[in-house]
Amino acid sequence: MLGLMIQQKTDPAMQIKDLITAQAQAHGFGATTAPGPMRLNAAERLQQYNLSSRRHFWTRLAMRDVLNTPVLPIAQSANSVDIASYQKKTSAIPVIFRGGCCVSPQPKANSGVEVDVLPIDTSSEQQHWSTFMANAACEITPALAAMCGQSVVNIRITASVQIELIYITDKAPSTDGYHINIDVAAGVRASIDQYIYSTESAEGSACIVSRTIKLAKDADLVDQFVGKIPAISFMQCQQVSGNERSTYRAYQALTGGKVCRQVSELILNEPQASAAVYGVGLANEKQRHDHTILVKHQASHTQSTQQVKYCVDQQALSNFTSRVYVASGVYDIESDQLNHNLLLSNQARALTAPELEIYADDVRCAHGATVGALDEQAIFYLQSRGLNLQQARATLVSGFMKDLIEVFPTAACDRAQSLVDRMLARTEGCQQD
Repeated sequence: MLGLMIQQKTDPAMQIKDLITAQAQAHGFGATTAPGPMRLNAAERLQQYNLSSRRHFWTRLAMRDVLNTPVLPIAQSANSVDIASYQKKTSAIPVIFRGGCCVSPQPKANSGVEVDVLPIDTSSEQQHWSTFMANAACEITPALAAMCGQSVVNIRITASVQIELIYITDKAPSTDGYHINIDVAAGVRASIDQYIYSTESAEGSACIVSRTIKLAKDADLVDQFVGKIPAISFMQCQQVSGNERSTYRAYQALTGGKVCRQVSELILNEPQASAAVYGVGLANEKQRHDHTILVKHQASHTQSTQQVKYCVDQQALSNFTSRVYVASGVYDIESDQLNHNLLLSNQARALTAPELEIYADDVRCAHGATVGALDEQAIFYLQSRGLNLQQARATLVSGFMKDLIEVFPTAACDRAQSLVDRMLARTEGCQQD
């Protein structure tokens, strides 16, 4: 057991929408602690959109519930958590987040990983996060995390290692924000797995994560997120910067969550940098899954790939928005976007918008998107071979996902396929409404 410092919840009246107001700027962080310059910067950015009153904005982002989630003044008290009960791979280095804090111990010396935790308003970090909050895509997640977070966690990877980022939400409904900077040194091959856990008492909470990932020359990072999101709102915004001959590959297979919103900005700064995103999602009930990707080809000889599939059942909604930007004057660019959506209910919805913004000539860019339902003739054929309706539909859904899941690394592929199988076993055959 490890002694920890966690956030205490003491004032249930304070909510995100309260923090956005001018009064909260002066009084929203406790009687003895004035808000720091970075939180004021975040509040001003959110105020500029008048988010506390623009309900239609939050409706579009499916974030109305998040507005009313408590965000409470931070006070410290001792607590403990059993690291081993959350760690998936004993060989991996865990970095655990709970109650707005990083609660894992410092990695061992010579482990190849350095973790530093800094106050969120330190001058060295303020300029960086202010820039991130003011990104061109007008994404508000980093600003929200600044309002709700307590510290900035800097992770430097200098050797080929596996890291687990573990988020724990186990208190009464509340909002926890986390800022994570990840630097991968030149020539290093590393992998990151993300996991999120919650208890029943935390249902209705929100977990907001902002990450920046910087890949040095010849660095290679595999970024995996496979699992079921608890009954909370999960928002993650990340900015990935790739230098010469660096490689970034993301593999995601997610189900569950009240709202699961992911925003990725992938910037290819130098020649032969590459980025790839492979993802599958399964949403049912009234869940909403948003996936927004912006890829910037800022240098010649760069490549990017996006392949994302969604299965949407009952009254759920998936939303895929992607844009590939190719700067003027660059050449030898390869990029492709592909999004396929399978609707399993008459009330399910899927929105898709792949876009290209190209200012150069020597490019090979392709994009495509489909939205459809299960093939009734295929269902009839499988039933004629002895399968019942539930089995036939589950077989087609599994086949729809399988070709993309097989692109995943072996361990992630097995976990993703198991996730899909468990989901299908619980959906009563994905029956039409």
